[in-house]
Amino acid sequence: MGFPLEHVRVGVHLWHGDLDTNVPLPVAEAVARALPTAQLTVVPGEGHLSLTRHLEAILGDLTRQPAAAER
Repeated sequence: MGFPLEHVRVGVHLWHGDLDTNVPLPVAEAVARALPTAQLTVVPGEGHLSLTRHLEAILGDLTRQPAAAER
């Protein structure tokens, strides 16, 4: 990485499948802990690419207006 994750100050929402074998869940949990504003959503029964079945919810997060505290 080119910068410490602790320096990220914008809101971050991570989505991760608990059956992901490419990036195991403990890695996502460690990244979420390192990001000061991270929210981690773990999707049961999903793997690395199967999160595409959840695109509506994921895109909803991307298009949601940030709260005043996040601006």
